Amino acid sequence: MTGVFIERCSVPTVVAGSQSVFMITAKGNSYEVKPLEIQSTDFIKFQWLDAIDGQPGPAFELFMADERTSMEHPDTLHGGKYLMINQKLVMYLPTMELFNFNKKDYYVDNYDKDGDALAFSPNEKIIVFPGHFQTWNSEEKPKYGNALLTYDFHKDDIKVLP
Repeated sequence: MTGVFIERCSVPTVVAGSQSVFMITAKGNSYEVKPLEIQSTDFIKFQWLDAIDGQPGPAFELFMADERTSMEHPDTLHGGKYLMINQKLVMYLPTMELFNFNKKDYYVDNYDKDGDALAFSPNEKIIVFPGHFQTWNSEEKPKYGNALLTYDFHKDDIKVLP
């Protein structure tokens, strides 16, 4: 299990886990443990949505002594205000607000995400992913095989742009 302190949170916060991930926050003289993702089939993937001039940085799995932690504080994760976890949850660090999106893992018009976030809207509400048409469950011949999928993580709303 790996655990790192996250900068910019409103209270001292550690994220710990490997395939499951938990948020541990300070509460007075104690702490609170909150599950964020329970037993995924893959290792938990993180991506800062606003790391590079307000746009997504590269996605990564966090391991001890990862280069995404600072050299002065190897146990500290930094990069932006919006941290996406496993392409299902966004944490807004200044207020510790959590936004779950695509909760049911459904496809829209039979398109699905196919990679990490490509863009983040200027209003900080919409994430853009590359996508592709699912052929394994359909005989349909799509006009477009690829698409951009936009997720409004505040409303859990998905749109497809073939």
